[in-house]
Amino acid sequence: MGLGLEQLAQTREELRAKREAAAAAAAETFDERVEEAAAKGIEQLRGRFEEVTQRTGLHGNKELAGELADMLTRPGGVSTQHVANVYQIDDDDAAVLVEWIQTASRMHTELGSSRVSPGDIGL
Repeated sequence: MGLGLEQLAQTREELRAKREAAAAAAAETFDERVEEAAAKGIEQLRGRFEEVTQRTGLHGNKELAGELADMLTRPGGVSTQHVANVYQIDDDDAAVLVEWIQTASRMHTELGSSRVSPGDIGL
């Protein structure tokens, strides 16, 4: 036999109510989920940055950190290829350095500071 019209209408209404409740719950947690995803992305980028600096011998070199921070945060910036050539590292590793320093610079600016220091980028 199947569902009667009344039972079908009731089932449809229950499904609609469940969809609305799920949409409302998703909307309520949207900002929180976005922030969590952004934080996870930053953590992953920071981990890749740490790996690159350790593997390339750049980790812990404060003088180099200052030079790199200045180079990448000056007006106009520099290319990934330039960073790779200057520090004699792989283009992919240079891209990670550039991406992290640009990210750290944006975070620093959003927090109200005018200049990124070597300690801010983590070298």
